[in-house]
Amino acid sequence: MAVLPYQMFAAGWVGLLSGWLPRLAHHPRAETVMLALWGLLWGFAFGALMNIWFWPYLAPPGGSELYWQPGVSLAETLKRYAAFYVVTSLWWDVMRAAGNLVLLFLFARPVLRLLRRFQQRFYFQVGGN
Repeated sequence: MAVLPYQMFAAGWVGLLSGWLPRLAHHPRAETVMLALWGLLWGFAFGALMNIWFWPYLAPPGGSELYWQPGVSLAETLKRYAAFYVVTSLWWDVMRAAGNLVLLFLFARPVLRLLRRFQQRFYFQVGGN
């Protein structure tokens, strides 16, 4: 199985939902904190999304309490996935989330300046006046 399409899917969700963040241009510190916390959250969410591409296929049904099993309830499935996530990838995701947090605290202002410049250059309006 190829993981790249699933990485693109997860990264697309990051980009889509990040575009919905409010713009706090008059409060640069608040905007930096918001972006850093958003990066922290997505550090964990990206890892959790990435695990789903292979989690149901790791073990045969009934192989372990950590794996997906057909016919179990949604609550049981979430409980199993949470246990699997903690055992296999939580610490990797802690490092990813911490890296996101630190890098966004350090580089939020220049990155926002760059993104706003692109927004101005590529803005267009369909129809209207």
